[in-house]
Amino acid sequence: MSHYDEITLALLALGETQATADNAAHLSTCDRCRDAVDQLGAVVATGRAIQTGDYPVAPPAAVWARIVEEIHHDDAPIAVEAPLAEVAPITRSRPRSPRSRWVLALGAAAAVGLIVGVGGTWTFTRISTPASQPIAQAQVSVAVLRPLDTPAASGTAVLRVESADQRTVTVTVANLPSQPGTFYEVWLIDPTNSHLVSLGVLSVDGRGAYLVPPGLDLAQYIAVDVSLQPMNGSPAHSKHSAVRGIIPA
Repeated sequence: MSHYDEITLALLALGETQATADNAAHLSTCDRCRDAVDQLGAVVATGRAIQTGDYPVAPPAAVWARIVEEIHHDDAPIAVEAPLAEVAPITRSRPRSPRSRWVLALGAAAAVGLIVGVGGTWTFTRISTPASQPIAQAQVSVAVLRPLDTPAASGTAVLRVESADQRTVTVTVANLPSQPGTFYEVWLIDPTNSHLVSLGVLSVDGRGAYLVPPGLDLAQYIAVDVSLQPMNGSPAHSKHSAVRGIIPA
């Protein structure tokens, strides 16, 4: 079986659902590519959730001077290095390839996500694990979202289960028409009794990343639904489903 290259995986993670003609079919059968897209998609979602107030701020020079003074109070005075934010960037002598730019862009988003930690739409919890103990691989499932009331729309919903308390759904939908006075909302549905749980509002670019509510039984809530909602203040489902798909067991 042939696999997607790094650029195609990055495009799919960024929500470019038309990157390949067979992406939905291939992702439904290839664990390797599906896991790669989901991991990169989580990084992209974290980077997009960062706001201006979340960026780290370099402390003033006086803080560094005080630290040096406390450590070396018995020694001769030493020069205080400038804060990291004031250090000039390193210049490379040759341009990077397009492939390198994709990888570095996703890597930068991952680095910012680790620095921020909190304050965005997503909050990632790092678990300290001894080096001798392997980290369990996350369980990943991909639902193909098929059109219902919006014939041209299509997409995917990626469920990633890290643990009982860390479960995420990343939704990407293409060709959703924009209508004044409306928005799109993402739901998990229990088809047996038609119970619904709202995950949140889909962004205007057709993408969204959501935490699954703790304790929600994903063996019952197996359908992902994207509905067109009127801006009337009602929390109920509009009964106008643009796309819907079933998360495979």
